[in-house]
Amino acid sequence: HTHTHTNTHTHTQSTHIHHTPTAMAEAERQAAATCASFLRTKIAALANSKRMLQKQDAESLQVALDCIVNVFNLKEGDVGAQEGLEALVGRSNPVMAGPAAPTPALAEAETYKEKGNELMGAKDYQGAVAMYTKAINLAECDAFFCNRAAAYMNLKMYQQAVDDSLQALRLNRDYAKAYFRLGSAQAKLNLFDEAMASYKEAFLLEPENAAYSKAIAELTERKAGR
Repeated sequence: HTHTHTNTHTHTQSTHIHHTPTAMAEAERQAAATCASFLRTKIAALANSKRMLQKQDAESLQVALDCIVNVFNLKEGDVGAQEGLEALVGRSNPVMAGPAAPTPALAEAETYKEKGNELMGAKDYQGAVAMYTKAINLAECDAFFCNRAAAYMNLKMYQQAVDDSLQALRLNRDYAKAYFRLGSAQAKLNLFDEAMASYKEAFLLEPENAAYSKAIAELTERKAGR
């Protein structure tokens, strides 16, 4: 008798929450439309870029956009809306645009990154590598890889610095500092042409940064004298 009662109770419960998925689906569809609108804007910007990497990005994003449109059955009108995109991307106010609270893993990873930064300041580069590695294991973030690349540079572990810089760029193709770190590591490995290309990417992204133009000038002299 008890068993029958439980079944009936469960059935009543499931009927009770039956409408929620529909509301959820609509919310998801709206979120997908916002995301699709952002992708469309980004694709247009990247497609006009002179940089080869960005053109490749535009093609990859187009695939992602097509997938979102198909999966969520979006119509032309859904994708056109631009409202809320600035907030979503965080251009106007990164603090307000972010999630209400970081995930526990990301918060813990940030703590390890800060410890790594302190150890870098104290010139304990091995300790810094260990802290950045802990941060990376919790959350793959471009800044964590870029910071660890800097620690590897100080340890004269140039190939590892190259690898970490490339990982940072995999996560963020517009990361000028990662291009600069990559170039610095490549120069140490006597890969002068690759280093020059990396420095130039950094300079294209942040032409006002004197360190990048200085690095290009120094490497130009070095190449001339080799």
